[in-house]
Amino acid sequence: MKINLLSSIFFLFCISLFTYLGIWQLERAKEKENIISEFDSRKSISPIFIEDIKSSEKEFLNYRNVRLKGNFFEKFFLLDNKFHDKKVGFNVYVPFLIKNTKNVILVNLGWVDFDTNRKNISKRYADLLTRNNILNIKEIDGFLYLMEEPYHIGDMDINEFWPRLIQYIDFEQISDIFKNYNLIYDLTLVASSNISNFKNNFKIVNMTHEKHLGYSAQWFGLAGIFFVIYLILFFRGRKQ
Repeated sequence: MKINLLSSIFFLFCISLFTYLGIWQLERAKEKENIISEFDSRKSISPIFIEDIKSSEKEFLNYRNVRLKGNFFEKFFLLDNKFHDKKVGFNVYVPFLIKNTKNVILVNLGWVDFDTNRKNISKRYADLLTRNNILNIKEIDGFLYLMEEPYHIGDMDINEFWPRLIQYIDFEQISDIFKNYNLIYDLTLVASSNISNFKNNFKIVNMTHEKHLGYSAQWFGLAGIFFVIYLILFFRGRKQ
């Protein structure tokens, strides 16, 4: 079988593509490794008290342990379709008013179970904070997390009742709801895991660097296979 120009272009394209994807996965693996390393190093630092967060400090404060004094709002949000131990549920986000300021930060209390019955969700979860004694908490520990802007389609809110069932975090829309206060954009506080019945399902990365390395090996393997096939066909064609 003689390999023609079109076949050569096809093989060279596939080899180049698979090699590029392998390199890209290696870069992603390194990126994830750096994120985890930064997270671990900053999490090991003792918590600091904060009252205000300037825009220029957000990168510096990312993953830092902090302690806040203030009060939780009664209104809160249920972030839909979150998982813990392969079960679906909600992540509970509650605005927290920092003491002696008008600054408000969203606190991720953690995950709560959902029984798949989507009727009257707001009514069924209305007393969630009360029955877990959250509104009496005046001081909270956790670490700050700089959120990336989520990819989304449609509105943030699914209903108009409290607690609000939402599909993603939109700081601008939440700021409009609490317009008498200064909502801290982009940063949330991930509460320490010892708060009542809420489960900590936070993951610093969705895919570990080991998985990226595995995918990289697969792409390089495919590039190698196509290269070997190309060489075999090329030399067979020359013999013919």
